[in-house]
Amino acid sequence: MWPGCATNPRSWDVDAEPGRALDVGHPAFAVELLRVVLGLTVDVPAGVVAFRPPTPSPVGAVQVRGLPVGAGQLDVTLDREGRVTHVEGPPGFRVDVP
Repeated sequence: MWPGCATNPRSWDVDAEPGRALDVGHPAFAVELLRVVLGLTVDVPAGVVAFRPPTPSPVGAVQVRGLPVGAGQLDVTLDREGRVTHVEGPPGFRVDVP
């Protein structure tokens, strides 16, 4: 796990491409799956959220809304090629996207 990130998948939403169900099961698996699919690292003390997603995306296009990070929330969208097409970071955080 990483500090500052929620482990309850019921508190945030993940959408994959139609026909690609993401059955995450255990909350810890859900967080690890997002970390890998998004190439996500979070440094709460430094106020940095970084993305280095694999290309192409192993699960197709992905949209995550409301992922708690620090005292705020993170929204991010990746296309099927693994490119970050939209990101809205929590207040006070710098977002690092390739």
